[in-house]
Amino acid sequence: MKGRQPYFVRVINDEILHILTLDTGMSAKDGYKVAHLECGVATVA
Repeated sequence: MKGRQPYFVRVINDEILHILTLDTGMSAKDGYKVAHLECGVATVA
């Protein structure tokens, strides 16, 4: 999917989708950056 953040979508079978994205930001500590790998699972009825 195309958007501001890249989304990687994998079709597991005809009904289940696995969605991954990478989110970056600043840490609570000064001078550090963090990266979060966010994922989700969706069903299609």
